[in-house]
Amino acid sequence: VANLEVRGTRTLDADAVREQLSPVVGTNIFRADLDQVEAALGRNPWVKRVEVSRQLPRTISIELTEHQAAAIVDLDGLYLADATGKPFKRLDTSAHEGEGLPIISGLGRDAYRLAPAAVEAQVRDALAMINTWHAASRPTVSELHFDARRAVQLTIADAGLSVRLGALDSPELGAQLERFDLAWKHLSVDERARARAIHLDNTTRPDHVTVAFRN
Repeated sequence: VANLEVRGTRTLDADAVREQLSPVVGTNIFRADLDQVEAALGRNPWVKRVEVSRQLPRTISIELTEHQAAAIVDLDGLYLADATGKPFKRLDTSAHEGEGLPIISGLGRDAYRLAPAAVEAQVRDALAMINTWHAASRPTVSELHFDARRAVQLTIADAGLSVRLGALDSPELGAQLERFDLAWKHLSVDERARARAIHLDNTTRPDHVTVAFRN
């Protein structure tokens, strides 16, 4: 083995992958244990899938598929999760991981241990909600929080403003977003800066929007 060909890296560094596998270089290409190479690379939490093959005469080819982080999930500790809702890695803030990603909270480690598929479905629902929110010209969401009733609260980045919705499966959700847009349009710049919470979750009068201001 003279060459290690690495493809598919996005977050990982290809040179670092080659360095990890450097003991393979110089071995007989037919005796190189490709299963062992796959297992070694698969232990990296960023690696979703890996395929290793021999390319005669002297190359081992490594095709990586990495997880792509879509959100930070709070499970009594912060984890990166992909678009399927699956947490795949504990967040490393020292490596600046997760910058610009929304946080999804209110789920809990115990809930994930008991029913991982259900929690991952909630994460997917939360991501869909955030994408729907950002599909229109609305302020950026930094966090989506599920309360004990599974109602949703959005936190607006850098504004200290919460937007309180009902459940994500509510038939009123589309109308709630339209009412937010109307209310937000009619708030002045000063009122937007002083707004502390916008309630769109009035079950008695769903057509009402309540804005709470800071003193």
